[in-house]
Amino acid sequence: MQELPGLTAAIRQGAAGAKLVFADNLYMYGPVDAPMTEDLPYAGRTPMSRVRAEMAESLLAAHRAGDLRVAIGRASDYYGAGGVNSTVGATVFGQATRGRTIRWTGSLDQPHSFNYLPDIARALVTLGTDERADGQVWHLPADRPVTGREFIDLISAELGHPVKAAALGRLMQRVLGLFNPTIRTLGQTWYQRDRPFVADTSTFTHTFGPLSITPHREAIAAALDWYRTHPS
Repeated sequence: MQELPGLTAAIRQGAAGAKLVFADNLYMYGPVDAPMTEDLPYAGRTPMSRVRAEMAESLLAAHRAGDLRVAIGRASDYYGAGGVNSTVGATVFGQATRGRTIRWTGSLDQPHSFNYLPDIARALVTLGTDERADGQVWHLPADRPVTGREFIDLISAELGHPVKAAALGRLMQRVLGLFNPTIRTLGQTWYQRDRPFVADTSTFTHTFGPLSITPHREAIAAALDWYRTHPS
């Protein structure tokens, strides 16, 4: 995370005079109590959320200064082929395909937006080829929000048998975080795990028209196929 601001600056300099479509996440908004829209303030106070806010602000400032054209596309937790480092990556799909217990981060009962990687790619292409996207932040369309239980049920249905699942709660996250830096960092964005975390993507749809979105059932089937042939 500490390297990201410098990396962003290097990308900004390298893309000078061109158009940069930046794939971002939703950390910077911090805790929310309603679906997230692009005009929300950056209320996140943890290092991870502050860094994301600073990166976005620096890119948009470069756009306003005329140094390069910028469009920012924001997605929630992602999944799909190759997305092993997501919270719904190897610890969910990888475990399920090996017959092991799925480790779900946070509550199993809160609605959550999940973006399928090919849908993210199509949306970013739209931002890259349409001038109306320039200088703006856009929430990328996804299938309907689902709870962890619903997501796991879809995995079970595709596999043809129930899968075991265990939720990683806040207390256990704190304990395990004492020994595991990766788990420790999850605490910085726990506001995504203990309440509804839903992105409002209506601005994208109203501006560019409906994007062909892959239903979770179909996307989960494709993700499982990939993990079967790419054991982690």
